[in-house]
Amino acid sequence: MMKKLAYILWFIGAIMLLANMAGAIDGSQITLRVGSATIAPRDTNLVIPVYISNPVEALAGVEFLLKLDQNHYVEFDSDGDPKRAIDTAGTLVSGWAWVGISSIEKTPYDIKFAGMINWPGGKKTPPLAPQEKGVMAKLHLRVKGNGLIPNGEKVGIHIIAERTGFSDPVGNSIGIVTQTVKKCREFKGDSCISWRMVKVATLDTNAVKLMDGMIMFSDSLGTGLK
Repeated sequence: MMKKLAYILWFIGAIMLLANMAGAIDGSQITLRVGSATIAPRDTNLVIPVYISNPVEALAGVEFLLKLDQNHYVEFDSDGDPKRAIDTAGTLVSGWAWVGISSIEKTPYDIKFAGMINWPGGKKTPPLAPQEKGVMAKLHLRVKGNGLIPNGEKVGIHIIAERTGFSDPVGNSIGIVTQTVKKCREFKGDSCISWRMVKVATLDTNAVKLMDGMIMFSDSLGTGLK
């Protein structure tokens, strides 16, 4: 009887474990989230964290592109050098073999981050083990407007899915799905007269969740970051 009960308990435990694993795999393998803040219009500088959760997969490479809403009040604090706008000291990528920071549009309103644990011929760094809600990077932003920013004004910080990707320690992309679509091969005037099928890779939003950040200005609230 005791053996039978032990077996039943083991079986139930195994089923629950598999269910939890399936839920993690079928749900989000990676969540990348930009923090949000409510600040007073008179504030001049702001640091916003970028959080990452990878509860299932170890990570060896990360890339993401961030863009601010078109606005007159907030910009990345770069002064012409995008590297000034992202701080990695004390973050999950501190000590990675290579980190690259740039601006695609060469403006203070977009910033691209890329990092790899290893670089050919360089030192070997352990991959980022599965974890949740760690800080990937810290964004430095400059607030302009000399206190004349309207109360309730909001500025979004958006993650651009088309320029975001992750890889595991053996070089496989994580959360990428491939689909076949029709693409015009030859035009005659405004009409397509010849088609071809091509494969297009896109981010699987079921496996990878991207959560934008927001800066809101308020006269009545102190600085609050989440």
